[in-house]
Amino acid sequence: MRVHSVGRILWSAVAMVLLAAVFASPAAATESETAFCQVAPTKGAFCPKGKMLGSGQTFKAQVKSGTNLVIEGWWETQCPQAYFEGHTTTKSGEPLTGEITKMNFGACNTSCTRVFEHLPYKAEFNHTVNGNGTVTVSNGGNGAPAWRETCNFGNPGNCYWQASSVSLTFAGGSPATLTEPKQAFKLVPGESWGWCPSQVEKSATYSFSTPSSLFLTAPES
Repeated sequence: MRVHSVGRILWSAVAMVLLAAVFASPAAATESETAFCQVAPTKGAFCPKGKMLGSGQTFKAQVKSGTNLVIEGWWETQCPQAYFEGHTTTKSGEPLTGEITKMNFGACNTSCTRVFEHLPYKAEFNHTVNGNGTVTVSNGGNGAPAWRETCNFGNPGNCYWQASSVSLTFAGGSPATLTEPKQAFKLVPGESWGWCPSQVEKSATYSFSTPSSLFLTAPES
């Protein structure tokens, strides 16, 4: 009886050690999660070991050289120096989340004043294939993506346009690019006066300067 009792005690102790090891082990990265990676994925969709960027990673992008941020709705406005900045708020996730803290239209070809409202915006990154992915920009707590445009010539007006969210396409590379196809921004009447179109469309292609090489992948395997 004593031998059996000792055996049971030993097996119980072994089982407890094994369970403790399982629960203490970090959860394995899953392919459905997204992370910032400095290089293209090499093992399925996963970032190679040592190349994954962490939480708080700064990102900066400006309109791709030779192109413009374009606003269409009354006349076509072209802005060749538009840019944005932000940082990630998680290391990885479904999706990887971040904040866009600065946005500027830059030097546009019309003399109206344009200011983005409700910053910071929430940014959600999801990888697809080959280091590419999608990005959704939405309300970060202060309100949906919007901008105010004030013009003091021709038909003066103070126009306030807003979209519930903005969808963009990410292409990994050195540098990475982010393409915003034509997005409809609708006029908010209570925030606007003067002659303002009921809707305008904004589009742009951005090129990342920071990080200089960036891909959307699953976390390190």
